[in-house]
Amino acid sequence: MICDVQHIRATIRRLVVARLTQFLGSRYRRSHTKWVGGEHSTTIEIGEPGCSGGSTTVWHKKHTWKGTNSYHKFTVRSTWCERVADNGLAVIDGMLCLDAEPIPDAGPGTSAWRVVLARQSTGFSIVAETGYVVRQAGLDLIRYSKSAVHARRWCVRETLDHLRPCRPA
Repeated sequence: MICDVQHIRATIRRLVVARLTQFLGSRYRRSHTKWVGGEHSTTIEIGEPGCSGGSTTVWHKKHTWKGTNSYHKFTVRSTWCERVADNGLAVIDGMLCLDAEPIPDAGPGTSAWRVVLARQSTGFSIVAETGYVVRQAGLDLIRYSKSAVHARRWCVRETLDHLRPCRPA
């Protein structure tokens, strides 16, 4: 029985990692050089949503040249595929979404989520940022803001702009 549970967890992890790497691409700064260093590693783990990134200094074997290697670590829930990717929220405003929690009663014709996004910070650092996403039904409008009220206002404003008739030239 324990082997079955471990096998299931390993399979879920492989599926989540495979799906997440599709959206990752070269979205965040990474070290790249042909001299010293230039290596990059990305780690994806299952757990409480979060992220980190940074760099390490490396030295040439024979000379006093130094370079930089970078690393990124992303942690997502095992339900990432269902909660995030299947809702079309994997990438929001160019940032990878690590988690999305639906908000009930978002209003007529709208869906809302509390999200955790991986935002590029200084250098190779990546920080987790919590905010809200609102989607207006029928118009495929998605707006992100750190405030649920602002995200909703932006979505309503763009809906009205979209529905407003064009002015004659």
